[in-house]
Amino acid sequence: AVTALRESEEKFRSIVDNSPGAIALKGLDGRIQTVNERFLEWFGFSQDDVIGRTPRELFANRFGAESSVADKEVIERQVATEREGKVKFANGTDHVLSITRFPIFNADGRMTELGTINLDITDRKRAEQEIFEKSELLQTILDETPANISLRDAEGRFEFVSQRVVSELGGVAEDYIGKSITEIFGEA
Repeated sequence: AVTALRESEEKFRSIVDNSPGAIALKGLDGRIQTVNERFLEWFGFSQDDVIGRTPRELFANRFGAESSVADKEVIERQVATEREGKVKFANGTDHVLSITRFPIFNADGRMTELGTINLDITDRKRAEQEIFEKSELLQTILDETPANISLRDAEGRFEFVSQRVVSELGGVAEDYIGKSITEIFGEA
């Protein structure tokens, strides 16, 4: 039984250490009990640096304070939360994390620990910002073009109308989006 338990723990540790995210297990006092290799790599700590310490003690900045507050919320409400947070990695680069905090319950249904999984979503956030900026640029170009421009789907419903169309027909763009010509102007 001891060997089976040890093997199970080793499998679990292997899974956790090979996760693409930084994982931490904390006690109800907020103190870290264990972290995975990704946590150590991202934040530049050793196991000895983190065990028994709180996020506020480890990260002497806004991230540490926000982490401690968010941990307390999960402990009090005993439900999982997901938030985004900005943090500086050990190599000095700024990152955006998707941070999931969740309660861990024992067999009796009593919360005994708190888990956190941090996923680096920096590249996704950068891509979203680039898409937003290009969309804004395209919108400006289309709105400034001296032509009536619209885009309709396969059913003939407007997906886009330029500012020129809106200026000539009246209303606002939202009055047209999702509607067909017939819905807007009636039967011919």
